[in-house]
Amino acid sequence: VLKLIEERRSEHGLRFFLAHLTPELLMQALSALRERDLDTGLSRNPWSFSFSLCVEADVRKGAAILPNLPAVWPMHAPPAPPRPLLAAVDEDDEVPKRQRMWLTDGELMPFSMSRRRPQPLAGLAPPSQLRDSSWPQLAFDPAAALEEDREERTSCTVDAYAALAGSESDAVALWNAGNADLSIKENATSNSHLVEQMEALPSPSATLPLEAIHFVDSAQGLSHVLTFFQQAAPAYIGIDLEWSDPQPVSIIQIATPSRAFVLDCVNRTPLYMSVLHYLMDYLLKREATTKLFFGFPHDLVRLNMLFGPLGRTFGSQDYIASVLDLYTQRVRRVQVRKPRDEDTPLGREILMGEALKAEDLEEIARVGEEPLPPYPMEEYSEQAFTVGGHQSLSRLVDTYLGETLNKQYRVSNWNFRPLSTLQVLYAATDAHVLLRLEAAMRKEKVLPQRTWGVSYRDSQQPSWWRPVDPPDCE
Repeated sequence: VLKLIEERRSEHGLRFFLAHLTPELLMQALSALRERDLDTGLSRNPWSFSFSLCVEADVRKGAAILPNLPAVWPMHAPPAPPRPLLAAVDEDDEVPKRQRMWLTDGELMPFSMSRRRPQPLAGLAPPSQLRDSSWPQLAFDPAAALEEDREERTSCTVDAYAALAGSESDAVALWNAGNADLSIKENATSNSHLVEQMEALPSPSATLPLEAIHFVDSAQGLSHVLTFFQQAAPAYIGIDLEWSDPQPVSIIQIATPSRAFVLDCVNRTPLYMSVLHYLMDYLLKREATTKLFFGFPHDLVRLNMLFGPLGRTFGSQDYIASVLDLYTQRVRRVQVRKPRDEDTPLGREILMGEALKAEDLEEIARVGEEPLPPYPMEEYSEQAFTVGGHQSLSRLVDTYLGETLNKQYRVSNWNFRPLSTLQVLYAATDAHVLLRLEAAMRKEKVLPQRTWGVSYRDSQQPSWWRPVDPPDCE
């Protein structure tokens, strides 16, 4: 028996065997475990020798050789502890699956599938009507919205940016009273910056009226939004996503220069998801409309997680056209004065090399015979410098707009319905500020360096990135 136990090196088996021996047999067994080789004097089995010393020490102290015998023998697995009760949203037991990531030459935003626990608004914002009142479910009429966008607003409505900052919180009392008309404050100053053409970006100082924010959570409302974009599609739109685990996407924000739409993604009915996918497919495919994202690869993964269970994804390049990511690096083109190439030694070497490559003998003779002037003549030229990239949205807004963007409501719970007024205002302004930021960056000649979904197609493309002489496509 000792030989079999030594082969398996079973500590429990050896203690069980020794615990059932009489004291005389126990001493004989311990001496057998400590048996040494007569020729070398080494122990026969180092494991048996060291373990016998431990057992002898327990016997001399009066401790049990096999403690807790009922709990150890027979060797049954202990019962599993009961699992704690999990709430529906705040606590989830989600098994992460392998997700496909769309790498973009090092421009991928830091992406993680780790759980992000939502926090209640009570810990993020002070008590106010914005925080404690829900967003009013106002009907959206695409025909009336298009008519309002074509006309000039004569009254100064409540600005969403000012309301989110807390200076216009008293205006929300009109919604609680059942009054849907929010055009309440007459202003003698000019309000022409609110009137933006559908073909251009808004002003960097543009505002977003409260009545221009629409929360959509029905298939009929989505169809009205789709009609609005099909009848007068803007040249630029801002798109952003918000989510709280376990939902891949909780809401989708789409902002135009004059309006903002907050689309509910918790409503998972087949009809609603079908219309939502058709709307996103229409916008992402349209090349005449430039989509502004912040961290586009990350948002693309989230969109595919949302529509993947339905068998609809945006994986191929045909689903993506004219997408700008404000997270990536950009280019600033600056007019500088520099000497002419003909008036500097290095410039002449460049001209001589080009002439030799083209085998232009007349140019070689002209460059070699003309003497260098004592003072080179200067001319204007354009140089491109790489600007920014991989900066947070708050830092970009502070740099180009001179405003402070509060991002603390990003960690609020976006799955609870109805959403509070504060959450809808934050979501709408988070997408609308992308348009203002793009306008401010273009105003300072900071232009995009790359575009997702660029291809030579028959449909109309934005003129700012379309090359003058596109290559011949067969």
